[in-house]
Amino acid sequence: MSSEATNPSSSHAGTSAETQPRQAIWLRCEKKPFEHRSALTPTTAKVLLDNNFDVMVERDPQRIFDDAEFEA
Repeated sequence: MSSEATNPSSSHAGTSAETQPRQAIWLRCEKKPFEHRSALTPTTAKVLLDNNFDVMVERDPQRIFDDAEFEA
């Protein structure tokens, strides 16, 4: 058995984009009246996308952020 296979700190171990499936995150549309909060900001969604997450955003006319901000 090679030492690389048993050593978790080897250069081949880890969570690279090639070895891990993309994690999905779904930002749902709010159904409560007068609820304008958002669990994600457009900036945070971009960071998640850049870090190998799939971010799906449901359209929501009452969310504090416009839908177009998440598309940028």
